[in-house]
Amino acid sequence: MYNKYTFISLLFCLYLIACLPSAASSEDYYTVKNFKNSWQVYDKYFQKYIPLTTKNTQIYNGGLFLSKRDDQEYYVSFYSNKGLSLFIDNKLIYKHPTGLSPKRVRLSLVVLSKHVTEDPFLLIFHNNQFGINSDSVCLQIKLPQLVKPIDTKLIDQASVRVKTDSYGREGFIIAFLSFVCFLVFYKFVFMKGRTLLNVGLDKNMELLLLDRSGAMSIFL
Repeated sequence: MYNKYTFISLLFCLYLIACLPSAASSEDYYTVKNFKNSWQVYDKYFQKYIPLTTKNTQIYNGGLFLSKRDDQEYYVSFYSNKGLSLFIDNKLIYKHPTGLSPKRVRLSLVVLSKHVTEDPFLLIFHNNQFGINSDSVCLQIKLPQLVKPIDTKLIDQASVRVKTDSYGREGFIIAFLSFVCFLVFYKFVFMKGRTLLNVGLDKNMELLLLDRSGAMSIFL
């Protein structure tokens, strides 16, 4: 039973580790537009693609009108699963690899724009096995990597300032602890010498102090 739970825990940890790269990569992109309300479906009567009016329905063949871009790197991002294919002007531009698990795919809009002449152009999704995940398709841009160089001079100055500010407190704490340690050492090692503190006192006061020494030893 113990080995069974250990094995399950190990598999769960491996799953979390495997999910980390995908989670980190999704943070590098920013969604500019969501296409869940922009789908076009083919109408046999009109023999062309018309806007999808019935929402929240599973579609197996649908298209999106996209504008050509060549000034900034945009990405058409979508969830790719088994059986999915993409077409532009009846030309296959993407097909989900055989035997590959479902994943998110990003295609450069600049690269797609080089293969079309019309603007806007129609990007067609087709999947007759599992349908199209229409809510996952969006337009994204890649966020720049904003990495600022580290100024070592500022780090050195901060370290010196921290050491200077804490020097006085450290000296006081060390002196106080040394004094307390001396008292503890005096009370428990040289028990006979504790009467030295009572020089000049009468016998009654000395006995009173000795009687209170037990509580003082506990406190120390």
